[in-house]
Amino acid sequence: SAALFSCKPRSFNGSDSTSSSGTSSTSLSQSNQQKVDEIWLLMRAEHLKDIQPQCEPMRYVPPMGVKSRGVALLLHGYSACPDQYDVLGPQLAAAGYEVFVPLFPGHGAKPLSVSPRKDDVEHVPKVGAGWGPMVSRMNELGGLFSGERVLVGLSHGSNLALRAIQVEPKLWDKAFLMAPKLTNESAFLKFLLTSPIHVLSIDQVSGSERVQDNPADYGEQKILSMRSGWRKCSEIDVNPPGNRGGFCNFENRHAMAMFDFGGMVVENSQKLAERGLTVKTQVQFVLSKTDNGVCNDATFKVLNGLRKAGSQASVCMMPEGVPHSMFSRHDSPYEKAWVKPLFESVGSFFIDAKMVQGSSASATQCELTWK
Repeated sequence: SAALFSCKPRSFNGSDSTSSSGTSSTSLSQSNQQKVDEIWLLMRAEHLKDIQPQCEPMRYVPPMGVKSRGVALLLHGYSACPDQYDVLGPQLAAAGYEVFVPLFPGHGAKPLSVSPRKDDVEHVPKVGAGWGPMVSRMNELGGLFSGERVLVGLSHGSNLALRAIQVEPKLWDKAFLMAPKLTNESAFLKFLLTSPIHVLSIDQVSGSERVQDNPADYGEQKILSMRSGWRKCSEIDVNPPGNRGGFCNFENRHAMAMFDFGGMVVENSQKLAERGLTVKTQVQFVLSKTDNGVCNDATFKVLNGLRKAGSQASVCMMPEGVPHSMFSRHDSPYEKAWVKPLFESVGSFFIDAKMVQGSSASATQCELTWK
């Protein structure tokens, strides 16, 4: 497919658990409760490998006496795990949401080897369409709840949330989406075929997979079967306080499938209004000015497509220094002064319907303050 936006591809940098303090009110009938339990069990059963402890799918219910507000679905980033929401999940449950934090397809398996690091990514989707079944499960799960239905996404999790909204434009009430990883497969493939060494350098995996000359000489299929990875990821995994769950390296075809899916999201966002669809979801995008892992221009295309389809959508920009992982204390384990106000903004958006900033066409700096 043709390039959909102006950004140039960038290098890569880089048992059901239920929390409850008692019986709470619920927005589910007894029959729907059973269906929810079945869907959740099925989403867990799709993971055939031994799962890292940090990657267990999480489910949080409101404490006893807290009135149910509805359901919140929290979607982690590509290669990451549900532990990205180990703070926000309980916070939203305390506010009355039944919270689900699913594990992405093929994610969370224990590594095949630790030194050198080689991850088990056998079941990670290899084509963009491979992410479709998860979107269907998300909408099926959300549709069983009355009350508010809300989404939170980070990186590729934002892509999945956007696709869920496109498929069911009247289902979700609100979505708080951070750093969508939107690009398309043709741009990524061009990058792989014209970038000596660069992304294809994975010394932790095998020296033989380090490309010393023009990758185009290897051919498309060879390049796609080679492994890439996130820099410093293995160090974050093993050294506290990171203790990151997820994988650090993968075949290029896995990343290409993610970008293919993102390209589809961008393309379909332009067609919502053309098809006469009305999007009821109120969407808050949060981007980072210095995030070199995404294409912010693509997010603006999606934003404009949502607005044309009737969505109240807003975007704001975090200042320089805020990384792609934004609030995850596992992916970049250093002090992030903006994390607390960012969490607070999620709560005020869902509970008080307060956008982080006005819905102007251009992104102004997010109105969050910290010392």
